[in-house]
Amino acid sequence: MKKTLAAVLAAAMALSTATVAFATDIRGDADFEEGDLLGGTTYSAKMGDTSKYILDNITMDDGSVIDGSELAEAINDGYLTPTVAVTSNQNKLDGRPVINTGKVWGNSATTETIQVKTYKWTAQGATHFKAHWADVEGIDVNKIAEGKEITFVVVDGNGDAKVPAEKDDKVLRSSDPGFTDAVESIITNIDSGDVEVTLESKRVTTNSDKDNALHLSFKINHTYGTDSITVKMKVRFTVKKVPSGGLELGGEVYSKGDTITSEELSFKAQYYELSNYYEDMQLTGSEVGANRVLLNGANLYDAIGSKKFTISFGDDVAIFEGKAAANQKTVNLYWSLAEIDEIKDAYPDVDFTFLTFKGNPSPVFQNTGKMYFAAADKDYQVYTWDGEVLEPLTGKFDSTYKVIEVNNIKKLGTYVIASEILPVEEEPEEPAEPVDSTPVAEPDNDEGGNPNTGAC
Repeated sequence: MKKTLAAVLAAAMALSTATVAFATDIRGDADFEEGDLLGGTTYSAKMGDTSKYILDNITMDDGSVIDGSELAEAINDGYLTPTVAVTSNQNKLDGRPVINTGKVWGNSATTETIQVKTYKWTAQGATHFKAHWADVEGIDVNKIAEGKEITFVVVDGNGDAKVPAEKDDKVLRSSDPGFTDAVESIITNIDSGDVEVTLESKRVTTNSDKDNALHLSFKINHTYGTDSITVKMKVRFTVKKVPSGGLELGGEVYSKGDTITSEELSFKAQYYELSNYYEDMQLTGSEVGANRVLLNGANLYDAIGSKKFTISFGDDVAIFEGKAAANQKTVNLYWSLAEIDEIKDAYPDVDFTFLTFKGNPSPVFQNTGKMYFAAADKDYQVYTWDGEVLEPLTGKFDSTYKVIEVNNIKKLGTYVIASEILPVEEEPEEPAEPVDSTPVAEPDNDEGGNPNTGAC
């Protein structure tokens, strides 16, 4: 290595060199993509996660456009039954898409500064009420102290603060209706010196509430490949019943049994390329969660030439070191630290770290490189796992950097880092065939020949 492993680890762990702020694929509300769904447009979807959309307006296959909230209202009133028909790549979905209705916050919001009253105990009030409420169930009188905000009040049947109070008297919390009036009753009916009242400025944001929104959601399963996946579908609305005069949608009147179908909607999910290429890189859990896991070999070569590069996976779990190549294919470096129960159950007393590269096909580097696996001491052993067999890798332990160095790595798979060498279960030997000790009678040899050789 041109750089010491310590320097590589320091650079990888202290600087997230391949980490950037990612632009999200979802617009508007945090959980939904909001806008008009028009035929002929491809919308972004998530790979391996649920994609959600607000259908503001839908273009139908007859060219009409119907407002999504109008459709949602008709569904809520029992006039329409919505369904989704997947027309392409249904096998890439986890279940069927779901269309339903509900409220959603609109995009407009108003922020203003308001004056809010706060109520705190004075020294006099804390002493007074701590003594009078000491026996009441469900409260902590230690929270009654000078300068502390009043968060509960014991009240009588009229909702006023009660002193003295009995064990089973009602307690009002700050979130309960009537709480503010109960605190004010201390000031007006008991002793105004028990409570300190102040005005505090608070910034309050008010959103516009949007009713009868039409929601579409579906999940595209991970492929762990390098190509994108496009799923296509149509939304259908069947008229279940109609009010007198028919059901009017988008200026058209529909009868019971009519079916309204949208134009074909197209959604594309994909993995994304690493944002930047350096000699030392780190592929973090955040990047994996955002599907930013593709290493484009040509772009890496353009950035660093034929120099060596390192890329770290996880939190100090492993590092790959290799030499960039101009003909390196794009690889999917999606990794997981998920435990493998089959192995853990077989060796319950061993500490394991699992690192699985899920790329399909498996990520293969053009040039053979090395892997460095974090290891606490020389007793650690690294194995590969194919789903059935654990194969030990030949590695060299470095006591300075606490890693096991393994050479001749080109294809990344599933690695099992064990805190000790795992015992090998030897197959029992087959028992020897029993020897028959029954005497064998010599055959009669009237001709005087040799019975052992067959000679005459």
